[in-house]
Amino acid sequence: MQRGEHVWVHVKGGGRALKISADGDVNDLLKKTQAEVCLTQVRADLLKLYRSAEAKEQGEEAFPSSWLIRNIDGGRSESSAFYVEYPDAQSTEIKEMLKALVEEKLEVLSTHVKEKLEVLLQMSPANFRILPVPDDFESSFRDGTWSKKVKAHYEVEYCTVLSQLFPQSYLYYWFPAVSEHIVPKGQWQLAKGLGFKVSDSRNGLLLLKHLEKTYQAGKWTLIPTGNYANGVELKIYVSNDLKAKQIEYEDGTVVRGKQGGKGKLKHLTFGDLHEKIICVNPPPYMRSLYLKAQMAHGECEELPNPQRCAENYEKQCGAMKEELFQRLLRSQPDLALPVVQ
Repeated sequence: MQRGEHVWVHVKGGGRALKISADGDVNDLLKKTQAEVCLTQVRADLLKLYRSAEAKEQGEEAFPSSWLIRNIDGGRSESSAFYVEYPDAQSTEIKEMLKALVEEKLEVLSTHVKEKLEVLLQMSPANFRILPVPDDFESSFRDGTWSKKVKAHYEVEYCTVLSQLFPQSYLYYWFPAVSEHIVPKGQWQLAKGLGFKVSDSRNGLLLLKHLEKTYQAGKWTLIPTGNYANGVELKIYVSNDLKAKQIEYEDGTVVRGKQGGKGKLKHLTFGDLHEKIICVNPPPYMRSLYLKAQMAHGECEELPNPQRCAENYEKQCGAMKEELFQRLLRSQPDLALPVVQ
């Protein structure tokens, strides 16, 4: 719908709603709002625009920064004002302190991983790989604690892949997520050898159940592009046999989505994901992603071999730069050999 020159905006902690010029996108409106209320202590990229304060409380997602204000319904009057949310300065400072603390511990972690890799080097190279989980395999046990931990780690409740490629309101409803183990929980010894527990949050990804099962089976893969400006940027590659298959909910209903969050809803296929790019922030364990991609390449040879872009994994994973890991990566396991569990 067409919009006038201004919209009404209510800012967190403020009194009356403000009338702000709105001739651009969401990012432009947030910057103008920041200047209007002198929020200089908060970075502009931390501001979020919601349909209303009530909508945010009910779990509705913030509008993407690139959306044009004239295409968004709301903000036409003081009573229907948009709502601008921002993190408290104290919580931001705490996060920065925690980040510094984590960085101080990286050297200790690197030493720990090096010791674990010494053990792995004594193992058969055939053991140093992730095994596919058949996509028709159904676990009889679901770990609610693990799922909650991964969702808290990434601070989202919905599928990482579909929510970014098909942004729309009520993402939790449209794209409910389960917590995928990148290194499967049945291969906890491999995770331990890599220097982490299989139940670590960074060994997890939030995926729709159908995406999780096919990812475990090695029918599609995630390859880092080398861009780490916003966590880790990953490119999706889908196997030829899977591209035409429709993406379904657990009850068999076909998933629908809006390309770029606009237009009509369409039935989604795995082919709609092929060669698309997503970002995961904070990054998961890159060595987990590497071995998962290696498994997928072994299952479907048309999927990329991660060894050809190993440097993109190493940029975000100090452990993979270690000489021990490099020697291990250069080894070529014979996939015909049995894997000792």
